[in-house]
Amino acid sequence: MIRVDKLYESVSLKASVTERAFVDKLNSSISEIYNKCNLNPETEYEEMPRATSVKDTLDIDSRYLDSIHDNIIYLVTGNNDFKSEAIRKYREADTSVWNDNSKNRRLKRRSW
Repeated sequence: MIRVDKLYESVSLKASVTERAFVDKLNSSISEIYNKCNLNPETEYEEMPRATSVKDTLDIDSRYLDSIHDNIIYLVTGNNDFKSEAIRKYREADTSVWNDNSKNRRLKRRSW
């Protein structure tokens, strides 16, 4: 669970952004993560969390928070350093989520 107001406070410390612009950048960052997870936006649109105001809470794994944070700052400022950090943090979070989901599961050999 991600609290949008806490994320807004931390982003506004590094870049000046209005609440409306922040919500737009947050939704585009979430869409970007869903696209990188190979989810089809047409079929998964109802399940993709969308923020409507700063007072919302979103049902997203908190490991993606740092990636979303840096991506929003990149979208506001245009600084490419934040984009590269967002991609790096996204890959770390995605690996961590994948590892947790695959615990105690083994790949079985194909039988003929």
